[in-house]
Amino acid sequence: GYVRPIFVEENEPIQLHILSGRHPVGILR
Repeated sequence: GYVRPIFVEENEPIQLHILSGRHPVGILR
């Protein structure tokens, strides 16, 4: 089976986490 990248599946959640300061901005950049 093919596993989609986290960036595709959780694109919006990651952005929300970055705004909350829970994930490093480096994840998307």
